[in-house]
Amino acid sequence: MRRSILIAALACFAFSGAALAQQTDIGVASSVVNRVQGSVGARSLKTGDRVFQNENIETGVDSRSQLLFRDETVLNVGPDSRVTLDRFVYDPARGASGAAVSVTRGALRFISGNMPSRAYEIRTPAGSIGVRGTIADVIVYENGEVVLQLVEGALTFTGLNGQSVSLTTPGDVYILVPGQPGSLGKTLRPKDRRRLAGLNTAITLDELLPRPPELPRVPATRDGGIPNNPANPVTTPGPGPTTGPGPGPGA
Repeated sequence: MRRSILIAALACFAFSGAALAQQTDIGVASSVVNRVQGSVGARSLKTGDRVFQNENIETGVDSRSQLLFRDETVLNVGPDSRVTLDRFVYDPARGASGAAVSVTRGALRFISGNMPSRAYEIRTPAGSIGVRGTIADVIVYENGEVVLQLVEGALTFTGLNGQSVSLTTPGDVYILVPGQPGSLGKTLRPKDRRRLAGLNTAITLDELLPRPPELPRVPATRDGGIPNNPANPVTTPGPGPTTGPGPGPGA
């Protein structure tokens, strides 16, 4: 239900307005909280704004965004993060598809869409991530540390040295600290949990959809009925005619 609503919103926004028409429109900012900057047109993103290929998305402190792409791929971008939308091609009719996203700072939750698994790539300063039907969390710290957490599916991380490690079980965590061998386990550090806490609360249904107007409340009467409105009175029929024999003669 939620994804259907978001896709309908994407179809609407994809054809609205002529601004930035020369850019390659690849998706929509389906939710924006506080300060989120897009590099195309040096603009502050708002909910419903389109996003473009090669665009840098940067969130401020206490800010966050959700990006929805044409194939239903979702990126939740956490606070104080920088993400580049490197490449996005989705043409099911021609069998052409591919997506690449770079995370240079901050936290990202990636939810793969309708492309073949091999079509996705997430890039970090320490290496690249290939996914297979995946929901994955990625953290990149300013000192170069990279943290991966598998939520669903599977992923493979290939470092700059060409060595690969696979995460195949939900809850797997891979931590790579510059100058040290990577560590595969199940435990996030406290600072990782803090980063992901800001990420995982990025989007709520209340933020995505307008709150419906409240209906006026009608006070109940003491007996539980509807109070009478003088402008539109409610009449209650009285008792019907009495049937049966009347009193006999001489009563």
